Amino acid sequence: MKHLFKRTLILLFALLLLTPAAVQASSDAPENGVVPCEYLVPAEAQSYTEQLLDGDLSTTLTLYRNENLTLMPPENNPATGLFLAFYELPDNYEIRFLDETGRTIKRVYNESVTNMHEWIPFEPGAAKAVLWTTGRSLILSECHLCTDAFVLPFPDTDAHADVLVILNEPGDELTLLGGLLYQLAGEHRLSVQVVYLTKADGFHTQQCLEVLREMGITRLPLLGKGRQVSGRYENAVYNAIASRSELLRRFTYQIRALKPSVVITLDPTPDQERYADGILSEIVCTAASYAGDASHYPDAEAFTPDKVYTLAKDGSTVIDMNAPLYAYDGATADALADALYFRYREERVFRRDMPDTVRFDLVESSVGEDTAHND
Repeated sequence: MKHLFKRTLILLFALLLLTPAAVQASSDAPENGVVPCEYLVPAEAQSYTEQLLDGDLSTTLTLYRNENLTLMPPENNPATGLFLAFYELPDNYEIRFLDETGRTIKRVYNESVTNMHEWIPFEPGAAKAVLWTTGRSLILSECHLCTDAFVLPFPDTDAHADVLVILNEPGDELTLLGGLLYQLAGEHRLSVQVVYLTKADGFHTQQCLEVLREMGITRLPLLGKGRQVSGRYENAVYNAIASRSELLRRFTYQIRALKPSVVITLDPTPDQERYADGILSEIVCTAASYAGDASHYPDAEAFTPDKVYTLAKDGSTVIDMNAPLYAYDGATADALADALYFRYREERVFRRDMPDTVRFDLVESSVGEDTAHND
């Protein structure tokens, strides 16, 4: 009995010696790139901090006006960045990096947020990072410090994109384009940037991000803050989304920055279910011509896309969604998109059936006309 007791004490002592080393190792070199840190938030939100690390984008922590979240890194801080994932697009947010005395050594302020995810370099020498909103609220799905080993949910951060797709609202990537993005991004491995002009609620937006990732999109979509309008008046559309001049400027700069070979946008005809689509399509096409003309917005380098396509009910370029995709073991884009759409049905997006073919008009081309009319 004595020997058993002695062996037990020795074993416990060995475990006590090993435990700090294991904790220190996980802090210095986290396997998934996430750095353990201490969170300080208002008392009523403290129990929700664990949801910022659970990898589930549907679990959230909410900061209200002038509330803040402080991240306290470990003593030997290996973090190179701060990762934020918003549940829905915020009005604005601010981050301050403080030294040990509480002095601000760097301030990051974002008042025109278009990204659902942000990776912000962690300021060297900072003892803590403080995040807060001056807007109505800030709803976070994920928030943590990370090293360079952390893999972003949308890892393609290159300046260039092969294809720029400009749509009205989350859900259009399926209801208007069917399985096209499966073909472009998943099958052909093209870099595709999707832009939405109007916003959706948080759950719908999170579903959209899941759908895009499933379709092979590796670039984070850009979201606008516009709202949908039911009226068929041009001024109402501009009031709900942005002025014509602002939209022209925005699209022109996006095309010049991304340098896409192909631009795809909405149907320009006014007699369709969603009147705003025709207005937005016309502006995108105008912006594509502006992008190649140095006299417009001369502070950015001019760039002309190879082709600009608009969706068209009777378009001459027809994409067949029933061709087998080798990247998906021979499944068709139509079948894949139809199955994926059930995620949106939970969100009650019933606007129309999935298209099994998608038609386009080629409205601008600097490389000649389409010949095969099928790609």
